[in-house]
This record gives sequence, C-alpha cells and structure tokens, in this order.
Amino acid sequence: MQSNFKNSNSGLFLGMIALILSVLAGFSVIISCVTFYISLIIAIPFGLVAIILGFLAIILGKIGLNQARNDNGFILIPKTGFVLGSIVISIIFIGGLLFLYLMASALMH
Repeated sequence: MQSNFKNSNSGLFLGMIALILSVLAGFSVIISCVTFYISLIIAIPFGLVAIILGFLAIILGKIGLNQARNDNGFILIPKTGFVLGSIVISIIFIGGLLFLYLMASALMH
C-alpha cells in the first residue's frame, strides 16, 4: 500500500546551514562569555560574530521552515536552527545588558 504523501527535501539545505551557523554562534557566545572578565578586546569581537551568525541562522532557519512547510518537507532541522539562533541572540542580549549595567555601576562609584 502506497501513501499519497510526498516528503520533499525542500528547506533542508537552508535548515542545515542555519543549524551550522547557530552552532558556530553558540561557540562564539561561549568564548565571549568566558573571556568577558579577562579581556574585552577578545570578548567584544566574538560577541559581534555571534550576533551576526545568530541573525543569519534565524533568517535562514525561518526561510527553510517556510519552504519545508509549503512543500510538505521535514521541518525539524530548520526549526532547530531557528530556535538555536534565537537562543544565541537572547544570550547575547542578556550579556549586553549585563555589560551595560556593570559599566554604569562602575562609573557611578
């Protein structure tokens, strides 16, 4: 008995790229957070790289997710890239707020 459902690979390529970019952004966030108190010269560029890679992962994950939904493809990999990119951006945002708070409190004293 054959099923009438056709699974396509549409959106899978962009989902894989989004997943790879989000993992690289995650490594960049870890390096940025670890080196935050050691040297800002190292932490800030890694944070900027994480922001760029995270936003690219979100954009490509969302495009891949839309393609997969439209063509009845697999949505797990694009969704994972999208979610991990969102987590990376939120970690960087919280870290940026922490940085601004620490700088403001250091200037007050």
